[in-house]
Amino acid sequence: MPSFIHIGAVDSLENIHILELNSPFPVLYAARCMRESDTMFLLAILQEENHVRIYMPEINDKELQDNLILAINTRSEKYNLIYKGLSEGAHGFHLVHIHDT
Repeated sequence: MPSFIHIGAVDSLENIHILELNSPFPVLYAARCMRESDTMFLLAILQEENHVRIYMPEINDKELQDNLILAINTRSEKYNLIYKGLSEGAHGFHLVHIHDT
């Protein structure tokens, strides 16, 4: 898969109810996409009960985005996405590095 993809629609907030609060979900793939406003997002694609879902944690640092995209897609590092719930009108996510022991 390429590191950068263009996606017209992201099914994140419609399916937010799938994520359990504070439960880790493995990140399978990450990319950037162009939206109508040309805003760039880091995408984390998760698998939950054999379904692929796309979520958009807010990570605005482009160097950090590049590093995460490379690490996730090359499988050199593993991450979980943790849904933190709705706060002040925005859905919160934590991207957590999994340290192999």
